[in-house]
Amino acid sequence: MMAEGEAARLDRRRGPLAAADQRVSPRSSRTPLPRPPSEYIYRHVYGAFIQDTVGCKLLPEYGADTFMWSNDYPHSACIWPGATRFIAQDLGHLTPEARAKVLCGNAARLYNDGELPPPADPPGNVNDLEAWNKVHWHA
Repeated sequence: MMAEGEAARLDRRRGPLAAADQRVSPRSSRTPLPRPPSEYIYRHVYGAFIQDTVGCKLLPEYGADTFMWSNDYPHSACIWPGATRFIAQDLGHLTPEARAKVLCGNAARLYNDGELPPPADPPGNVNDLEAWNKVHWHA
C-alpha cells in the first residue's frame, strides 16, 4: 500500500513494469512468472491519496479497484472540513460505483473483508462497550 502520495505516483511505478512485460522472454534463464510483471502491481498494490486532481482524472484508465481516498484527519495535510469540495472536484467525473470504490469500498475490501465500518455515534460517552459492539458489529 502506497500512502500519502498522489494517485498518479502509483502509475509511475506501474509504467516501467508494463514496459518490462514486453521484454520478458519465455526462454529467459530465470523462472518465468505466471503473469506479466505489471499485473502484480495492478492486482496487489493499493494507493491512497488526499487530493490529486490530475491523478483522479486518470483513474478510469488506471482502474479504480486499488485506489483509496483519504483526508488524513487530524494531520495538517488534511482537507477537512472542505473534503466535500475536493471529492466533487477530483472524483466527480467517475461513475457513482467507481466513486464509491475509491471513497470507501476499496479500503473496506482491503482492511475489513469488504465490510464497511459501523456508522459513527453521536457525540457522547459509550457506557456499555459490549452492547455497543453488538449493535455496531452484529456480534
